Amino acid sequence: MVIFGWLNILLLLFLGIRYPSEWNYLFPLLGVSSFCFRFKSDEVAAVITLLLVILLAGLTLLLSPFSRLPVFVWETFFLLLVNYIFAFLSQKNTQFLARQCQLEENQEIRVNFLEKSLTELSEKISVLQLRQRYYSGLENFWSRLNGCLQMEELRSTVSQQIINIIPADQAIYYDRKEFPEWFRYYLKDGEPEIISDCRQDRRIVVSEDIRSLLLIPLTAGGDESEKAGYLLLLSRRENNFDDHDRRLAAILARSISLAAQNILLLQKTEQLAITDSLTGLYNHRYFQERLEEEIKRAGFYQNQLTLIMIDIDHFKQVNDTYGHASGDATLMQLSNIFRQRLRETDFLARYGGEEFVIILPRTTGEDARRVAEDIRQNVARERFYLPGENRYFHLTISAGVADLGQSPTANQSDLIRFADSALYQAKSAGRNKTIVYAPAT
Repeated sequence: MVIFGWLNILLLLFLGIRYPSEWNYLFPLLGVSSFCFRFKSDEVAAVITLLLVILLAGLTLLLSPFSRLPVFVWETFFLLLVNYIFAFLSQKNTQFLARQCQLEENQEIRVNFLEKSLTELSEKISVLQLRQRYYSGLENFWSRLNGCLQMEELRSTVSQQIINIIPADQAIYYDRKEFPEWFRYYLKDGEPEIISDCRQDRRIVVSEDIRSLLLIPLTAGGDESEKAGYLLLLSRRENNFDDHDRRLAAILARSISLAAQNILLLQKTEQLAITDSLTGLYNHRYFQERLEEEIKRAGFYQNQLTLIMIDIDHFKQVNDTYGHASGDATLMQLSNIFRQRLRETDFLARYGGEEFVIILPRTTGEDARRVAEDIRQNVARERFYLPGENRYFHLTISAGVADLGQSPTANQSDLIRFADSALYQAKSAGRNKTIVYAPAT
């Protein structure tokens, strides 16, 4: 386009010099206008120049019949005008295409920016969803943890829920007294320990497909007695656990240990509420509850049920002669004798003072009599130690047996009354005897 511009200017200058008398002032003006149009970047100036060219072309057409210039000069002049117009249109088209390319580039930049923004937003949403699942898992874990009332329930809850917080394939809860021997090699400081590749240590005994481990001692403090056990997380991937998992495991370990301590404290409180503080046997209140349950169960399943009531002969003389400390020691020694002669299914309780009761499920009156007689004979042979006197003495017991089968319609109070009546008969008959209650005919 620049070459055409210079040619136009040179041609118009030549014509103006060659024919100075024939409107030659038009040609330099047209050449200068063409030069300004091609090199002027202002859009308004370019349009004004184009209008000026069209105006000059019109004047030329009007004046051409009166001119003496050769025809080829006018033809050349019109060709220059057409060339100028095409040059103008070409420049506008070039500018349009440049703008179009710029718009496309801008659009591509915007699209790339939007795609990048969408990618970043998607990543942030994924992180937020992960955090939501993480905090939801923590909330659910602590909620279930606080709802556990038994140690077995706690172990099951922890093993199932903790793998939703710390990614692992399996979790095993070990009691503090029962755990693999190789634990001792890794739990020297009481902190969670990561084993990135358990195949590197032959002392570790796990499944062949397990690669990495996270060993967590469950303790709320530094005292070994406060340890609630051990938690082992297993993964089939090498290097599955990192320092973040270790720190989180330490926090969860304290929560689990506190929950275990609360359960043990609750169980101890419940046990104290139903046991006798001196002998460790069940107390009178719990005996009444248990007897009522056993009578209902025996009636439902049509099972045998008997009750033995035992009283220590002349126990008041032991307290009066040797003191209450010796009397308490005697009660504890008697309780141990009773425990040794009973089954796990039998129920032994201290009824009050020097009286004891035994509930024997699925036991006939005759079998219960033999049990009571065996206990009586063992007590008679036993030597009871007097701590203050540093010597031994002997004592005897009397027992009364009541069989629910003899009175199927009897209730809790009736069965106790029958056993007490048989005990009274044994004491009236000279003590150191076993009597089975016999209903009046």
